[in-house]
Amino acid sequence: MVGRNPTKPVGLPTRHIATVLWATVCLSSCSPPEANPSRMVGPQDGAIAAYDVAPTDAGPIIAQAVRDDDRITLLYTDRTASAAPGGQERKVIELDRADFKSQLGNDLRVASSGEHRLIVWQTRGEGFRGRGPLRMAVSDDAGRNWQPVEEPPSPTSGDQGFMDLEVDPSGLFHLVWLEKTGSTGKSVIHATSSDGRHWSPPEIVDAVACECCSNRLAIDSQGALYLLYRDLAPRDMRLANKQPGGSWTRRARAGGFDWETQSCPHQGGGLAVSSEPSSEKTSLHAAVWTGARDRTGSYYLRSEDTGISWGEALPMGAESANQVDLAADERGGLALTWLEVGPEGTRIALATSDDGGRTWEATRTLANGDAASRPRVIPLEGGGFEVFWTEEREERRVLVSQKA
Repeated sequence: MVGRNPTKPVGLPTRHIATVLWATVCLSSCSPPEANPSRMVGPQDGAIAAYDVAPTDAGPIIAQAVRDDDRITLLYTDRTASAAPGGQERKVIELDRADFKSQLGNDLRVASSGEHRLIVWQTRGEGFRGRGPLRMAVSDDAGRNWQPVEEPPSPTSGDQGFMDLEVDPSGLFHLVWLEKTGSTGKSVIHATSSDGRHWSPPEIVDAVACECCSNRLAIDSQGALYLLYRDLAPRDMRLANKQPGGSWTRRARAGGFDWETQSCPHQGGGLAVSSEPSSEKTSLHAAVWTGARDRTGSYYLRSEDTGISWGEALPMGAESANQVDLAADERGGLALTWLEVGPEGTRIALATSDDGGRTWEATRTLANGDAASRPRVIPLEGGGFEVFWTEEREERRVLVSQKA
């Protein structure tokens, strides 16, 4: 079982000690890349500019922005049980490359509700570095045909990005994003839709947040919302909660790192909700990154009280661990993936837990080299996980995946 030191409590006094211990453990417990570690997902031509993957009860769905010369093509891939072997790919829309501002780390989003499919991306506008408003495309026939959404939830020519998209048990779409509304930082905004076309009035979750770190939304079986986002001062990851029929409430920071910085780290986090198979107890699980002195890197945390408080932070991976993501499956298992940078290039790592994050199995290496980046992990129907990431193959960036 590993964090960085499997024989000591979590919350080590310095990151340096934790890193040395992890390196010692990894010599014997970190596996090399497995045979046939991944398969390519998506088209044979073009390079990936942004992507998202979402679980459904029947299997994963995938959205990709593929760059080719001066065009961006949005593709939707259905890998559910009813799709053709290997998945069924559909073109959503073709865009001018100059007008498309989503990118890896500020990715587009995809979600499914009944026969509805929704994809959200960022366009060029009047914001920082030419960032602009959100745009959407919707399908009412399970992804076979697509139409642009004429009325986005918050019309503007300014900067809207770093969004997340989820669906609650009633089938309602929930969209969160960052938007410039004041002189300091950005606001975290939330809106809902039953069909992806008509949206509720935007609601401010937090008026002042970090400007350019991804948000992560999770929803429990009762429809309660949990949002993990980066606060502005200090720049730790914070949880917000909205109970059914209630309003948004700021909860505790996931990790009291007290990190003060005037720059945005472009690092989001992972968030998942799980229920113990033997009880109705609900737990929150967070994966976060911090740049705090002597504690730089990625951590796992667990909350038993809807984010009012968090347990100690367990370091995951080496000091260079970042781009962290987290998922929980229906059996109560957890999977945490991240990127590391070392002498051989980049490494995609995976750790799993069968007991709700109390202990973790030895870290596995899914990819080593090939400029691998931006890992995502999703749960699979019936249990288990699939990890997605991008890497360089034949001088272009492609999307690959491996079941875990």
